[in-house]
Amino acid sequence: MNDHADEDDIGDLMSLIDELNAHTDLTVKLKSQAKILSFINEANDGKKSDAPVVKDYKKEIGRAKNDFGKFGFQSKLRLEMKSLLIDPRVKEIVETQRKKLEDLQHKKDEEVEEFMEEHAETKFKAVQKIKNKFKVQIAIATTQKDAEKIKKLEEEQAGEKKKVEESLTEKSTAGKNEIKERYNEMAQGIAIDAKEFVEALLAKRIDT
Repeated sequence: MNDHADEDDIGDLMSLIDELNAHTDLTVKLKSQAKILSFINEANDGKKSDAPVVKDYKKEIGRAKNDFGKFGFQSKLRLEMKSLLIDPRVKEIVETQRKKLEDLQHKKDEEVEEFMEEHAETKFKAVQKIKNKFKVQIAIATTQKDAEKIKKLEEEQAGEKKKVEESLTEKSTAGKNEIKERYNEMAQGIAIDAKEFVEALLAKRIDT
């Protein structure tokens, strides 16, 4: 590799890491760091198995861009595997941050699950309360064979049920968004040190 290509690769990689660190979504950051680890592993495996010399990182993460939203990675990372030995510290740097994000994701998932269980219980009780409210009245109207009154009561019951469900749906969405944003904010403090990453990546570069 010539010096100019080296500088391009280093600049591209640092830009890529900086852009990843700046992303505001916890899940996207976690999945993309998993992609970086996958790429590092593939790079090591590829070197042993004489895989293609040039790797296009942008292509490698294409699926993640589709699955996890607007990554917007603009840089193309080119690593010539025959002149690069991956230092174990590279993987450690990424893995350390990925583990922190994974722990956050796990806590977020647990909190969302707990919230949804409580929400389901609240919804069930609210619907049952409405049913109980109209149960006796509908039963009396049924005994009296008052079809018009039965229809009216059932429509009122359905209307109240719909109103309560809509209100609870709004609360559910707001609650989940609050949890998500809170954990996204915490994830902003977890970042890969681009300079340390590049230094480790190039630590075992072989002169050619």
